[in-house]
Amino acid sequence: MVCLLVTALVRAATADSAAPPVEFHIEGGDATTTLTEFSRQARLQLLFDYNVVKGHTTKPLNGILQPAEALRRLLANTDLDFDFVNERTLAVMQKRIPAESDPSTTEPKSAKRSAGGRSKTNRTAADAAGDAVEVVRITGTYIRDKVPVGQEIISASREEIAATGAATPADFLSTLPQTFGGGPNQDTYIGQEAQTNSGLGVGENLRGLGARATLVLIDGRRVAPSGTEGEFVDIENIPMSAVERIDILPDSASATYGADAVGGVVNFVLRQRFKGAETIARGGSGTRGDLQEYLFSQTLGNAWDSGSGLVSFEFYSRGALPAADRAYAASDLRPYGGGNFDTNLTNPGNIISPATRQTWAIPAGQNGMHLAATDLVAGTQNLQNTYSGGNQIIPSQQRWSLYTNLRQALGDRVNVFTNLLLGHRDAAETLSGAGATLVVPTTNPFYVNPTGIPGPVLVNYNFGKDLGPARGSVGVDTLNATLGLDFDPGASWSISAYGSFVREKQNYVTHNFVDLTAAELALADPNPATALNPFGDGSFTNPATLQGIRTGYRIWLDSQLQTANLIADGPIAELPGGPLKLAVGVDRRNQFFTASQTTITAAPPSNANLSRSVLSAFGEFVAPVVSDSNDVPGIAHLEISAAARYENYSTFGNATTPKVGVLWSPTKNLSLRGNWSRAIRPPTLSDLDTSHNQAESVPLPNPAAPGGATSTLVWQGGNAAVRPERARSWTGGLDFAPAVTPGLTLGLTYFNTVFTNRIQSTTLTANILTDPAYAALVTHNPSAGEISFICTHAAYLQGPAATCLNSAPGAIVDLRVLNLATLETDGIDFNSRYQQALPLGQLRLDLNGTRLLHFRQAQTPDASLTSLLSTENEPINLRTRATAGWELAGFRAQVAANYANGYRDVASTPPRRIDSWTTIDVQLRYDIPEASNWWLRGTRIELNARNVFNVDPPFLNNQIVGIGYDQENANPYGRLLSLELRKNW
Repeated sequence: MVCLLVTALVRAATADSAAPPVEFHIEGGDATTTLTEFSRQARLQLLFDYNVVKGHTTKPLNGILQPAEALRRLLANTDLDFDFVNERTLAVMQKRIPAESDPSTTEPKSAKRSAGGRSKTNRTAADAAGDAVEVVRITGTYIRDKVPVGQEIISASREEIAATGAATPADFLSTLPQTFGGGPNQDTYIGQEAQTNSGLGVGENLRGLGARATLVLIDGRRVAPSGTEGEFVDIENIPMSAVERIDILPDSASATYGADAVGGVVNFVLRQRFKGAETIARGGSGTRGDLQEYLFSQTLGNAWDSGSGLVSFEFYSRGALPAADRAYAASDLRPYGGGNFDTNLTNPGNIISPATRQTWAIPAGQNGMHLAATDLVAGTQNLQNTYSGGNQIIPSQQRWSLYTNLRQALGDRVNVFTNLLLGHRDAAETLSGAGATLVVPTTNPFYVNPTGIPGPVLVNYNFGKDLGPARGSVGVDTLNATLGLDFDPGASWSISAYGSFVREKQNYVTHNFVDLTAAELALADPNPATALNPFGDGSFTNPATLQGIRTGYRIWLDSQLQTANLIADGPIAELPGGPLKLAVGVDRRNQFFTASQTTITAAPPSNANLSRSVLSAFGEFVAPVVSDSNDVPGIAHLEISAAARYENYSTFGNATTPKVGVLWSPTKNLSLRGNWSRAIRPPTLSDLDTSHNQAESVPLPNPAAPGGATSTLVWQGGNAAVRPERARSWTGGLDFAPAVTPGLTLGLTYFNTVFTNRIQSTTLTANILTDPAYAALVTHNPSAGEISFICTHAAYLQGPAATCLNSAPGAIVDLRVLNLATLETDGIDFNSRYQQALPLGQLRLDLNGTRLLHFRQAQTPDASLTSLLSTENEPINLRTRATAGWELAGFRAQVAANYANGYRDVASTPPRRIDSWTTIDVQLRYDIPEASNWWLRGTRIELNARNVFNVDPPFLNNQIVGIGYDQENANPYGRLLSLELRKNW
C-alpha cells in the first residue's frame, strides 16, 4: 500500500548476493497477499504501492533460496519489478516497458504485454510447459488486473483476517467501522430484516443501509438469499478456513453486479492454489458464562504446471450465552436507572376485567384450587422478567463445511475450473415461556371472578412452568457449485464463462408453544381432573391436558439461484497512456423461493412457491489517459472508467444503472479519485407475493367522524405493483504516501448516498387517519370498487368476502409493502498505515474509521426527513479501529482498540446520554522456525483475547425489546479467549 518515489531508491547490489538463503513456502495468489507473506518469511521490509500491486497474480514459491532470487521467481510473469533500498529493505514497483524505438529491446511492439494481457508471441517457458492461464478479476470491475477506477476498496488478506483473532467471517466483518450491527444478527430482533432471520444467521449491513442492500458474493458470484423473506445472504455459512481474502466495496456497484448492491459489496475470495497440507485446531471460551468455541479444519492441496486442486474441511461449534450470565440482560432496568419493562404475562398470572381493564394479581404460594375473590386485591399486578426461564441472548450453533477447487489447463488457451462448497449448520435458541391472554369461562372448575361483572374473565398467563421455555432450532443446508472456463483467444483478450447453482434450505422448528384453540377447550372443560388451571402458582394442570395444548410451528424454506455468465475483455485501442480496455458480458439468473409455514393453531399451513428470471447485459471500459510513459508535470497518472448494466426482470420490468469513475495523480505519491453511480434494489419475491394478503375492519380514532371513530378497512401483505428501490451515490477521495516518510500511507473518502422509494410496510397506529405523514396510505370515503377489490384480493379475518363487502368502511388504510421511505446518508472513511523496519523487528500501525455526517430518513412520502444519526439502535457518528503490531524472529504481537462514540437515547424522557465504548483486542503469535524438527516446522501458536478488559456495553434503556444494551451498536460477548494451533505440512 506504500507509494514510493522511484527516484529516491538507491540500488544496493551487494545486498543481493550477501543475503543468506531462506526456506520459502508461499501460496500463489494476489500479489498484495503473497508479497506480505514474502516479507514475513524473508524477514525483510518490503515496500510497495498497493494500487500498483493489487490485481497481479504470483505463482507458488517453495524452496531454499536467497531472498532476491526468491522475489524474482515470485514476480515472474507479472508486470512488477523490484529494487533494493538498503540491505534490509526492498521496493516493488511497476515494470517499465521499453519504448518501441528503444534499441535495448528486441521485443516487437505486437508482443508487448499490457496489464493483464499476454500475447501469443510473448509466452514464457512456464507457459510453454502448459501452465494454467489464470484470469484475475478484482472486486468492483470485470476488467482483468485492474482495480475499480475512482472507488475505495477495503481488502483484507488471509493473514490480516487472522490477525484480528476472528474465527468466523462475521467476527471479522464486525471489526470494520463500515459495518453496522443492525439487521439480521445473532442477538438483535429489531426491524423487518432481523425478524426474518429464521436461520439464526448473520447478514452484512454496510453503512446502515440494510443487509438487503449489501450484495454478498463468493468469488464474485451471487449467493442464494436467506430468511423467511429471502432478503439477505447469511455469511455465517461461509468457512473461514476456505477464505483467501475478503474484499469490501463500501459503495454502490449495481452497474457491475446488478441489483442489490446499493450499499456496497462484500466478496469472499476463496483459496485456489495451495500445495501441501494445513491443519488448524482452535479452542476458546468467554470468561463469564458459556460461549465455548471449537474449530478444526484440514486443508489439502497440490499444484502442478497446468493446474491445481484443493480440498478443505472445517468444523465449528459455539455455545449459547444465557441471559442470566449478563446482569443487564433483564427487562427490569431500574437498578441501572432505567425503566421496568417486565411482562404481566406471568405465573402466577393476573386477572383482568374485560370491561375496565382493572387488574388483580393471583397470589403466590397456592395451587388455584381454593382461590376466592376475597383473596385478590384490586390494582395489584404480577410482573416477570422477560428474559427469565433460561432465555438465551446468543444462540448456539454447530456447522461443518467442505470446500473443493479444481483448475486445469487444456492446452495453451483453455483453462477449466470447478468449485464446490457444501455445508450444514445447526443452531438453537431458548426463549421465555409462551405467554397468552386466556379467556376463562364460568364453566372452568377453578373459575374465580373478582370483577363483580358476571361472565368470563381474562387471565394474563405464562406457560413456562407448565410447558417449559419455548425453544427454537434450525438446520441449514447450503450448496454452492460452479463450473466454468477461461479462454485466451489471443490479442490480449480473454473470454470467461461459468454456470453456478447455489441453494440454501432451512428447517426451523419451535417447541413448547400453546395451541390457543386447544387451550380454549381445556379452559371450558368442567372436569377439575382434566381442565386447564390458570389460577395457581406453578403447574397444577393434568400433564395429559398440557400435552394436548403443547404445540409449535415449523418454517421450511428452499432458496435457489441459477446463474449463467459470459464475459469478454481486452484492449480495443492504444491511448497515449496505455491500452483502452473494454469488458462486455451477459448474465442470466433464475431465482426460486419456496416457503411453507405451519401455525401454532389448527389453521392450514401457509405455502409460497415463487420464482423469477433476470437477463442482464453489461459493459465497462477503462481509459488510461496518462501513465508513466507519457506523464507531464501535474499529471503523473489519469484514468477514466465508465460502466452500465441493463437488467430485465420477469416480475416488474427493466432498469439501467450507470457508473463513471476517475483517478488523477498530480504526483506519483498523491492520487485523487471520484465515482458517481446509480443503483437499484428490486423487490424480493416475498414483497411481490399477494397470495397471503389479509384485511380486517378496525375502528380508528377520528375526531371529524360521528362518535369520534371511523370504521377502517386495513389491508396488509405483499404488493405486486411495488417498484424497485433506487439510489444515487457519489464518492470522492485521496490516497497519499508522503515521500518524506517512507512506509506511511493515508486515505480519505467522502461518500454520499440518497436512497429513495425504499420498500417497507407500516405498522398500524391509533393516529394513522389524522397524521399528515400517513396521508399517502389512507383513502377516505372509498368507492365501492376500491372496497370490492380489497375484499376479493385478501382474506377477510372477520368472515367471508360478503361480510367484507358489507362492512361499509369509511376509510381504507394500506399497510402492504409499498415504496415509501427515503434515506440520505453521507460521511467520511479514513485510513492510514505505517510500516517501518526497526533494529529489532518490524512495526506496523493502522487506523481505520468512519465519521458519519448525516443519516436521515422519511418513513413516508409525506413525512419530512428526520435525523437518526447517533440515536439508539441507529448508526453512530464515529467508529474507529486502531492497531499496532510488532514482529521479530517469528514472534508477533498486536493490540487493537475498537472505539464507538457516545450517542443519545431519544426514546427516553428526558433524553439520556449513552456512553462511548472502547474495547481492546490482543493477539500473541509465534511461528516456529523452519530450521526446527520436522514435526515442529511450519507450526504457529496463536493466543487471542477479544475485549481483554471485559468491558460491558454501555447502558441503554432499550424500550423496544426491554434490555439494558443497544443490540445494534454493541454486543454482550464480554472477554473471549482462544488458543489456536496451525500446522503446515
